[in-house]
Amino acid sequence: MNIPWEIAKISFYLLLVLGLIYLLAYFLKNNISRSGKGKQIKVIEQVYLSPKKSLALITVHNTIFLISNSNEKVSVLKTWDSKDFPELKDEMGKRASFKEYFQQIINDNRRGSDD
Repeated sequence: MNIPWEIAKISFYLLLVLGLIYLLAYFLKNNISRSGKGKQIKVIEQVYLSPKKSLALITVHNTIFLISNSNEKVSVLKTWDSKDFPELKDEMGKRASFKEYFQQIINDNRRGSDD
């Protein structure tokens, strides 16, 4: 029995299996990320509030939606026309800060404001 030869074979097959796993993960990651992209629906930004609850700002055609997402349901909290966000440039690849929009919504709807 040739022990160094057996170790070399085991090492070769281990590297081969690890390489195949890496390639499979790479292709699956690329295919899954492409399947979630739509032409008309774009996720501008998503913020996680807890492990299974999040807020998302999405655009569909010329309408922007603030969506609450949890395990139980998905709810539309507020909608805007895209004209309300002139600084938002999806076509240019620029992203607006969801934190800034959300902070503005909170400030606009704060109790006790006499505006």
